[in-house]
Amino acid sequence: MALLGKEATMMLLSYPDDSFSSDEKKIELNFKPETLSVKLSNKIDNACVINSISGGSNFQRGNPAMLDLVFIIDTSIYTDLISFGTGMVSKDLNKQLEELQAALYNMDGDTHEPRYLNLKWGKLRLGNGVAGGFYCRLKSMDIKYTLIGPDGVPKVAEISCSFTEDLAAKQADKLANKSSPDLTHTRLVQSGDTLAQKTHAIYRSPVYLVGVAEFNQLDSLRNLDPGSQITFPPLEK
Repeated sequence: MALLGKEATMMLLSYPDDSFSSDEKKIELNFKPETLSVKLSNKIDNACVINSISGGSNFQRGNPAMLDLVFIIDTSIYTDLISFGTGMVSKDLNKQLEELQAALYNMDGDTHEPRYLNLKWGKLRLGNGVAGGFYCRLKSMDIKYTLIGPDGVPKVAEISCSFTEDLAAKQADKLANKSSPDLTHTRLVQSGDTLAQKTHAIYRSPVYLVGVAEFNQLDSLRNLDPGSQITFPPLEK
């Protein structure tokens, strides 16, 4: 088995809840870089009418990103050259598997749910997390023993894992960065701004100009005070 360098290590951080802020546990894992894959997808509804050649498509939602990779735990003669965790490397394969399973799969004693995870590989952005890393939970874990010692004790294991992205509500809202007219918007007035320009930028129509002025209790449609804020209410569907 080829030796793996530092570029093939990933930091696994686990937490009891989706705030990702307390009771952090760290494990440094080795993996095969060629096995790392990230899948991004959207839910698209394709509507085709009868007897038509083709049809249109409507965006429904973004699906959670998926990340698949294979971790390696080696307790063979290469153990001293391959790091696992931040402390002393254990030569007990079963103990390392128990540690990994506790972080990824087992239910947390306080929340009665598997722990929330953040996978970090250097500075690479793996998913949609606004702070970097891949915020996720384990979907599946397959353990394959690839080397058995002369004493019959397993020495090397490959763990194939599939993770599904799990973003906290605040992270998802920030990532979406929605700016559609069915949401409330607040804009700072700059020198030279006009109400007509700012209204058109939000609603893509001049017909809401008077309504915005009334909503903000403005005395004039032409003169805006630089530094003031204008609120643009959502349109009713």
